[in-house]
This record gives sequence, structure tokens and C-alpha cells, in this order.
Amino acid sequence: MKLERLCCPACGAGIDMDIKDRKVIFCPFCGSQFLVDDGNRTFTYNLSISEKYTDETAIEKARADDREQERQHRENRLLLVACVFLILIFFIFAFMMKWRI
Repeated sequence: MKLERLCCPACGAGIDMDIKDRKVIFCPFCGSQFLVDDGNRTFTYNLSISEKYTDETAIEKARADDREQERQHRENRLLLVACVFLILIFFIFAFMMKWRI
């Protein structure tokens, strides 16, 4: 029995292979395993243990870390502006005192 074209449900890659006397097919691209019925129908099941999933907690932690870094950058910029302003005031005051003496 020749399988014309089977698409991997895990990665969507096209798989062309002879499935005669085979009960299991592996995707050559992602390594997912599929069971094959030897009757007229072909059933595919994703048995891959390496399924990708979204870890909402990790995403929220990354967002919180990004917000904290942005807050730190804003504080650092404000501190830099304040330091430059104070140095400028000091030089202006020193210049004025020099001309008065």
C-alpha cells in the first residue's frame, strides 16, 4: 500500500512513504509518532511527548521582569538628568562667584 501524502499534525510537514505492514510512522522532520491502521483507512494520532505548550506563569513573569527593567531605566534616566542639572547649577554658581570677587 503506497501512501500518497500524509501531513504531520504536529509540524505540518508532508510525509511520503510506503506504510505496508507498518503500524507506526515517525515524522522525519519533528520526530512525532503516528499509529497507522492497516485497513483501508489511515488514522493518525500525535503521540509526541515533546508537545509545545504555553506556560502562562512564565509569560507573566517575563512581562513583570520587563516592566521592572523599564521602571529601573526610567529611574536611572531621571537620576542622570538630576545629576547633570546639579553640576550645571554648581558651575554657574562658581562662575558667578568668580566674577564677583
